[in-house]
Amino acid sequence: MCKKIGIVAVAIVAVLILLSKTNLGSYISFSWKKSKEFLNKQVPPEVEIERLRHELTQLDPEIKKARTALAEEAVAVEMLREDVEKHRANLSKRQNEILTMRRDLEKGDTHLVYNGQRLPVSSVRTMLARDWESYKRAEEGLKSKEKLLEAKEAALAEGHKQLLEMTGLKEQLQAELDQVEAELKTLRIAQTRHGIQIDNTRLSRFRNSLDELKKRIKIETRVLDYEAKYSNHPAVEIEKQVDVADKALKEIDERFGKVAAER
Repeated sequence: MCKKIGIVAVAIVAVLILLSKTNLGSYISFSWKKSKEFLNKQVPPEVEIERLRHELTQLDPEIKKARTALAEEAVAVEMLREDVEKHRANLSKRQNEILTMRRDLEKGDTHLVYNGQRLPVSSVRTMLARDWESYKRAEEGLKSKEKLLEAKEAALAEGHKQLLEMTGLKEQLQAELDQVEAELKTLRIAQTRHGIQIDNTRLSRFRNSLDELKKRIKIETRVLDYEAKYSNHPAVEIEKQVDVADKALKEIDERFGKVAAER
């Protein structure tokens, strides 16, 4: 197995050297470019328009995905903003408590009362030191959250901007594609007017069939007329015999006169 891999590797290196040392690589690249250009020219503009329209529709899921991500981030930013506001309010409250304890210690009393408990000054001092350290940690935490909120708000604003640009660009491309399609239809109409042949074989077959049908109807109508005119019906025969007799009487009167007929 290793031997086969080695042979393949040597063959690849040999091909790469051949391409780099000769013009073969250039010929291949040029031929590939020409082939692509040829294939592109063989694609009708109508097909290319449909392909581009399909590509535009593929942007819709991406836009929807971006909107969803943006909405999730917006909710996260709102929640973080509310947390920062609560943290600020809590820190302000603790600051007032620390300042109150600090002022109480300045009074010089031996005992101080907090939350219904009478505490010695030493305990108050210890409690103040503990609360102050906790306050400083909370203050650092608030600063971190404020920086995070600032960064998230900036990212959210940038996200809104990008989504707006993406949506606007899609609409612009859609409008341009519609314009190109309209121009192509106008071109096709102009080509037709200038003698560009269109395959009307189906229309020709339909016209021939219609003319043939009309001819058949006329023939059948004429046959029916002839049947009525030249029918051997008895009434028709009697009518013919009467006509013949009248003709004979007329010819006799013309030849011999009516007097001869009266004698």
